[in-house]
Amino acid sequence: MTLSYLEHFCTKLEAPEAVLRHTIFITDGPLALFGVVAPLKRRLQTYHDAVNEWGVSKGIAAPLLVGIEKTGRFVEHADLIADLIPRGSVMRLTTDYINRMTGRPDGHEYGRDEFYGRRFIYRTTSGDPLVITVPPKAGVLPYEGAAAEEFDSYPTLRIVCEVLDRVRTRLYSNAVIPVALAHNAASLPLGVGHSVLRAMAQNGIQLPRDSQIRYRSPFK
Repeated sequence: MTLSYLEHFCTKLEAPEAVLRHTIFITDGPLALFGVVAPLKRRLQTYHDAVNEWGVSKGIAAPLLVGIEKTGRFVEHADLIADLIPRGSVMRLTTDYINRMTGRPDGHEYGRDEFYGRRFIYRTTSGDPLVITVPPKAGVLPYEGAAAEEFDSYPTLRIVCEVLDRVRTRLYSNAVIPVALAHNAASLPLGVGHSVLRAMAQNGIQLPRDSQIRYRSPFK
């Protein structure tokens, strides 16, 4: 979905530079592809490099893209060490650090086959830790080579963190307003959800719409 919007903004708008200067793409979860779609990561990385180079030709920064995690091992770790990170600062997670944190052996090539961005822990100015994934500049792979661990390889990192400071919300842990709004728009209220699921079940087993579906406990 993010890729589709990015493609539209870059190729279909009359003045894409003006729009992209005021747009950030936020993914609910890390910037990674897992399982059977993981091989697409290389193609996505190549596409993002091309978009970065296009931005340079237009005199603008690369499109702002960030993944934010709400749960998982990295989020739990960030909560544990948050007080060790100064407010408004970013913690760089080296591959050696990640291997120790996750119990992987030394030299394990973490993330190279799935991630098209690199994880960081950002402690906001309000004190909350966020686990974020930010893509590198063109020509750098997020988990391959020495350049992958250099801050200079992530030119949008500072801007992304500044934006996240402005859109933080305490609605739930590790939340930002755009993701919270997206969840709200995609979710179904309890009553509506019950009606929709009941109608789908009735259609699936060819029952009339006015039939009653009841659950019978196995303990009675």
